[in-house]
Amino acid sequence: MKKHTEIEQLIQKRLDRMITADEEKVLNLHLDQCPGCRDLNRDMEAVQSSLFNLVDLFPGVTFNERVMSKLGFKKSFAWAKAAAAFGLSWAGTALFIFFSPLTKPLIGKALTSLPAVLRIVEKARLVLDAIGHFVQPLVKSGFNPVYLAVGVSLYATIIILLGKTLKKEETCSAS
Repeated sequence: MKKHTEIEQLIQKRLDRMITADEEKVLNLHLDQCPGCRDLNRDMEAVQSSLFNLVDLFPGVTFNERVMSKLGFKKSFAWAKAAAAFGLSWAGTALFIFFSPLTKPLIGKALTSLPAVLRIVEKARLVLDAIGHFVQPLVKSGFNPVYLAVGVSLYATIIILLGKTLKKEETCSAS
Protein backbone atom coordinates (compact mmCIF):
# COMPACT_ATOMS: atom_id res chain seq x y z
CA MET A 1 0.00 0.00 0.00
CA LYS A 2 1.28 3.45 -0.93
CA LYS A 3 1.83 6.18 1.58
CA HIS A 4 -0.94 8.78 1.79
CA THR A 5 1.36 11.64 0.62
CA GLU A 6 2.02 9.73 -2.59
CA ILE A 7 -1.73 9.19 -3.03
CA GLU A 8 -2.35 12.92 -2.50
CA GLN A 9 0.16 13.61 -5.24
CA LEU A 10 -1.62 11.14 -7.53
CA ILE A 11 -4.97 12.84 -6.77
CA GLN A 12 -3.41 16.17 -7.77
CA LYS A 13 -1.96 14.65 -10.93
CA ARG A 14 -5.42 13.33 -11.85
CA LEU A 15 -6.95 16.78 -11.32
CA ASP A 16 -4.22 18.27 -13.50
CA ARG A 17 -4.83 15.51 -16.10
CA MET A 18 -1.21 14.43 -15.98
CA ILE A 19 -1.68 10.96 -14.51
CA THR A 20 -0.55 7.84 -16.34
CA ALA A 21 -2.70 4.72 -16.76
CA ASP A 22 -0.63 2.75 -14.23
CA GLU A 23 -0.85 5.56 -11.67
CA GLU A 24 -4.60 5.76 -12.26
CA LYS A 25 -4.96 2.04 -11.44
CA VAL A 26 -2.91 2.44 -8.24
CA LEU A 27 -4.95 5.46 -7.21
CA ASN A 28 -8.31 3.78 -7.85
CA LEU A 29 -7.26 0.68 -5.85
CA HIS A 30 -6.23 2.84 -2.91
CA LEU A 31 -9.39 4.99 -3.07
CA ASP A 32 -11.52 1.82 -2.96
CA GLN A 33 -9.81 0.77 0.28
CA CYS A 34 -9.18 4.12 2.08
CA PRO A 35 -12.20 6.27 3.07
CA GLY A 36 -9.96 9.21 4.15
CA CYS A 37 -8.29 9.49 0.76
CA ARG A 38 -11.68 8.93 -0.94
CA ASP A 39 -13.09 11.94 0.99
CA LEU A 40 -10.02 14.00 0.12
CA ASN A 41 -10.41 13.10 -3.56
CA ARG A 42 -14.11 14.05 -3.49
CA ASP A 43 -13.34 17.36 -1.75
CA MET A 44 -10.53 18.20 -4.21
CA GLU A 45 -12.81 17.45 -7.18
CA ALA A 46 -15.50 19.68 -5.65
CA VAL A 47 -12.99 22.53 -5.22
CA GLN A 48 -11.80 22.13 -8.79
CA SER A 49 -15.38 22.10 -10.08
CA SER A 50 -16.18 25.23 -8.06
CA LEU A 51 -13.11 27.01 -9.42
CA PHE A 52 -13.97 26.16 -13.02
CA ASN A 53 -17.57 27.34 -12.57
CA LEU A 54 -16.68 30.76 -11.14
CA VAL A 55 -18.29 33.70 -12.88
CA ASP A 56 -15.91 36.30 -14.29
CA LEU A 57 -16.32 39.57 -12.46
CA PHE A 58 -15.13 42.79 -14.03
CA PRO A 59 -15.19 46.03 -12.07
CA GLY A 60 -16.86 49.06 -13.59
CA VAL A 61 -15.11 51.78 -15.51
CA THR A 62 -15.03 54.04 -12.46
CA PHE A 63 -13.55 51.42 -10.13
CA ASN A 64 -10.09 53.02 -9.89
CA GLU A 65 -11.52 56.49 -9.29
CA ARG A 66 -13.84 55.23 -6.54
CA VAL A 67 -11.03 53.36 -4.76
CA MET A 68 -8.64 56.30 -5.02
CA SER A 69 -11.25 58.73 -3.68
CA LYS A 70 -11.96 56.44 -0.72
CA LEU A 71 -8.23 56.32 -0.02
CA GLY A 72 -8.18 60.11 0.00
CA PHE A 73 -6.34 60.72 -3.28
CA LYS A 74 -7.54 63.45 -5.60
CA LYS A 75 -7.17 63.27 -9.34
CA SER A 76 -4.68 65.91 -10.40
CA PHE A 77 -2.59 66.41 -13.46
CA ALA A 78 1.15 66.79 -12.93
CA TRP A 79 1.46 69.29 -15.75
CA ALA A 80 -1.14 71.65 -14.21
CA LYS A 81 1.33 72.98 -11.61
CA ALA A 82 4.12 73.20 -14.16
CA ALA A 83 1.84 75.04 -16.60
CA ALA A 84 0.99 77.62 -13.94
CA ALA A 85 4.68 78.10 -13.11
CA PHE A 86 5.64 78.48 -16.77
CA GLY A 87 2.76 80.89 -17.36
CA LEU A 88 3.84 83.04 -14.44
CA SER A 89 7.47 83.03 -15.57
CA TRP A 90 6.40 83.97 -19.11
CA ALA A 91 4.26 86.83 -17.80
CA GLY A 92 7.13 88.02 -15.56
CA THR A 93 9.54 87.96 -18.49
CA ALA A 94 7.10 89.89 -20.69
CA LEU A 95 6.64 92.52 -17.96
CA PHE A 96 10.40 92.79 -17.47
CA ILE A 97 10.98 93.29 -21.19
CA PHE A 98 8.18 95.84 -21.42
CA PHE A 99 9.23 97.94 -18.42
CA SER A 100 13.01 97.45 -18.50
CA PRO A 101 15.21 100.44 -19.41
CA LEU A 102 17.50 98.03 -21.28
CA THR A 103 14.84 97.12 -23.81
CA LYS A 104 15.10 100.22 -26.00
CA PRO A 105 18.87 99.97 -26.70
CA LEU A 106 18.65 96.21 -27.25
CA ILE A 107 15.80 96.53 -29.73
CA GLY A 108 17.67 99.32 -31.49
CA LYS A 109 20.76 97.13 -31.86
CA ALA A 110 18.67 94.19 -33.03
CA LEU A 111 16.94 96.28 -35.69
CA THR A 112 20.20 97.74 -36.98
CA SER A 113 21.80 94.32 -37.13
CA LEU A 114 18.74 92.69 -38.70
CA PRO A 115 20.25 92.54 -42.22
CA ALA A 116 23.28 90.68 -40.82
CA VAL A 117 21.02 88.29 -38.95
CA LEU A 118 19.02 87.66 -42.12
CA ARG A 119 22.22 86.91 -44.06
CA ILE A 120 23.29 84.42 -41.38
CA VAL A 121 19.85 82.79 -41.41
CA GLU A 122 19.96 82.55 -45.22
CA LYS A 123 23.40 80.90 -45.08
CA ALA A 124 22.23 78.51 -42.40
CA ARG A 125 19.19 77.64 -44.53
CA LEU A 126 21.48 76.99 -47.49
CA VAL A 127 23.68 74.68 -45.41
CA LEU A 128 20.63 72.83 -44.01
CA ASP A 129 19.21 72.42 -47.53
CA ALA A 130 22.55 71.01 -48.68
CA ILE A 131 22.59 68.56 -45.79
CA GLY A 132 18.98 67.61 -46.56
CA HIS A 133 19.83 66.96 -50.21
CA PHE A 134 22.70 64.78 -49.06
CA VAL A 135 20.81 62.77 -46.46
CA GLN A 136 17.50 62.26 -48.29
CA PRO A 137 18.76 60.07 -51.19
CA LEU A 138 20.99 58.20 -48.79
CA VAL A 139 18.08 57.27 -46.55
CA LYS A 140 15.77 56.46 -49.47
CA SER A 141 18.37 54.17 -51.03
CA GLY A 142 18.76 52.15 -47.86
CA PHE A 143 22.34 53.42 -47.42
CA ASN A 144 23.54 52.22 -50.83
CA PRO A 145 27.35 52.74 -50.98
CA VAL A 146 27.20 54.26 -54.50
CA TYR A 147 24.76 56.94 -53.35
CA LEU A 148 26.91 57.46 -50.30
CA ALA A 149 30.04 58.14 -52.40
CA VAL A 150 28.17 60.49 -54.76
CA GLY A 151 26.48 62.26 -51.86
CA VAL A 152 29.72 62.78 -49.96
CA SER A 153 31.45 64.21 -53.03
CA LEU A 154 28.51 66.56 -53.75
CA TYR A 155 28.35 67.58 -50.12
CA ALA A 156 32.08 68.35 -50.08
CA THR A 157 31.69 70.41 -53.26
CA ILE A 158 28.82 72.38 -51.76
CA ILE A 159 30.78 73.04 -48.57
CA ILE A 160 33.82 74.22 -50.55
CA LEU A 161 31.70 76.55 -52.71
CA LEU A 162 29.87 77.85 -49.66
CA GLY A 163 33.19 78.50 -47.91
CA LYS A 164 34.47 80.46 -50.91
CA THR A 165 31.24 82.48 -50.99
CA LEU A 166 31.48 83.27 -47.29
CA LYS A 167 35.16 84.22 -47.62
CA LYS A 168 34.36 86.47 -50.60
CA GLU A 169 31.60 88.17 -48.60
CA GLU A 170 33.97 88.69 -45.66
CA THR A 171 36.53 90.40 -47.87
CA CYS A 172 33.78 92.58 -49.44
CA SER A 173 32.48 93.61 -45.98
CA ALA A 174 35.99 94.34 -44.69
CA SER A 175 36.74 96.73 -47.57
